[in-house]
Amino acid sequence: MRPEFFFSNYFRNIKSDEFQAYRNKALKEITGYEWPKFKKSEFWKYTDPSVFFEGIDSAPLPIGESSFLNTIDIDKYLVEDAVNILDTEDGLLIRDVLPQGITIENINALDASSLTTTNIELKHHIGGNGKQEKRNFLLLNKSYLNSGFNLKIEDNKNIDIPIQIIYTKGNSHVFRKNIIEIGKFSKATVIETYISENKNNLFFNIDTQINVAESANLSHYKLELSNSHDRIFNNVNVNINKDAFYNNFYFTNGGNTIKNNIESNLLEEGAETSLNGLYLLKNKNQVDNTTIINHIKPNTKSRQLYKGLLNDESKAVFDGLVEIFKNAKLSDSNQLNQNMLLSKTATINSMPQLVIGNDDVKCSHGSTSGQMDKNQLFYLQSRGMSKEEGSKLLSRAFINEILLKLEDENTRSFLINFINESFWS
Repeated sequence: MRPEFFFSNYFRNIKSDEFQAYRNKALKEITGYEWPKFKKSEFWKYTDPSVFFEGIDSAPLPIGESSFLNTIDIDKYLVEDAVNILDTEDGLLIRDVLPQGITIENINALDASSLTTTNIELKHHIGGNGKQEKRNFLLLNKSYLNSGFNLKIEDNKNIDIPIQIIYTKGNSHVFRKNIIEIGKFSKATVIETYISENKNNLFFNIDTQINVAESANLSHYKLELSNSHDRIFNNVNVNINKDAFYNNFYFTNGGNTIKNNIESNLLEEGAETSLNGLYLLKNKNQVDNTTIINHIKPNTKSRQLYKGLLNDESKAVFDGLVEIFKNAKLSDSNQLNQNMLLSKTATINSMPQLVIGNDDVKCSHGSTSGQMDKNQLFYLQSRGMSKEEGSKLLSRAFINEILLKLEDENTRSFLINFINESFWS
C-alpha cells in the first residue's frame, strides 16, 4: 500500500474542517508521483524511505490514561528561565507570560489561504540536493496536517528570555507544520524540544518554515530526545534576509530511523548562517542529516559543524551541500563533519560537498571519522583511570566543542545533563 493511502485509513474518522480542501489538494497531487526508492538518488542513498512506514501502528491508539500529560514528567525537560509552551493534543498550553512582542497560535487557527499564501510556505525552496526526493514527504505532511504552531516576533524586539516549545509522541501519527517569523532588528532564541518516552510505533513528519527579516538574529535549537522506536522525517527551510543571522543547533539522541533536513537560503547581502549538529547513537539507531546552504547573493557567510558519537550497530549519514551561486562573489563558507566510532560495528557515511559558481569566494570543507585514539586512552589508564572512565572522558572532550555552539548557558546545561543520564548511563 502506498504510504498516503495507509494514513488515509488511519484518519478515516477525522472530521471535515477548514483544512480539508488544503489537505485534499495535496493528497491528490501526491498520488501523481512515484515514491522515492532506496539508492536511486543521493538523497536516499543510505536511508531506505520505506523504513519510515514498516511496522508502524495502523489504527489510532486510545486516548486516556496514556495521553501525553498523564505519562510524562514535563518538569525534567524544562530549560531553566525559559518561557515554556506545551504543544499538546489539546492545543497550546502556555505556562508562563509571553514577552511583549511575541504571539503564538496553534496552526489550526490559521485558515487554508494563510497556509498557501504565506511568503514562507512556497518562497524559494531553491533546488539543491533532494528537492524532488523529499517532495512526497512534504506533500504527505500537507495531506494529513494535524498539529503545529505559528510563532511571530515583532520588529525591534530584543527577547532575552528563550522560548521553549515542547511536543511529544502521543497516541497519533503526527503531521506538523511550524512557522517562525522574526521581524526586522529583532533578536530571539527558540528551543523546540521533542520528547519520546512511550513505545508507540508512530510516524512523525515535521515541516518547519522560518523567515529571518532584515538585521534580525534568531537562534533556533531543535532537541530530538528520541527512543529506539521513533521514525521521524524533519524538514526545515530558512530564508535569511539582509544582514540577518540564523543560528541552528540540531541534537539527535537515538531513533529507529530519523532523517533531518535543513535548507538555509542566504537571500541578500550580509546574510549569515551557522548550522551545528550533534548526534549520539547506540544500539541500532539510524540518523541521516542532510544540510543545504545556498549563497544566493554576494557578501554572505556560512559556518557548519556536525559531530557524532556512534556506538554498537548504529548508523549515521552526513550529506552536506554548500552552493555558491554565480553572482555570489565574496561568499565565505566553512563546513566540517567529525565522527568518533565507539565500536567496530558502527557505520558513518559522510559526504561534504561544495558547488562553486564564482571564483571570488573563500570556501573550505572537510570530514574526519575514526576510532578513539588508543594512545590517549592508554595514557589515561596509566594515570589510574579505568578503560570505561577514560573512554567517557575522551568522548566528552570530543563533543565539548559543538556544545559550546549553544550560546544559551541554561540550554547547554540542560543538554549536558541529559546526555550524561541517557548516553553514558
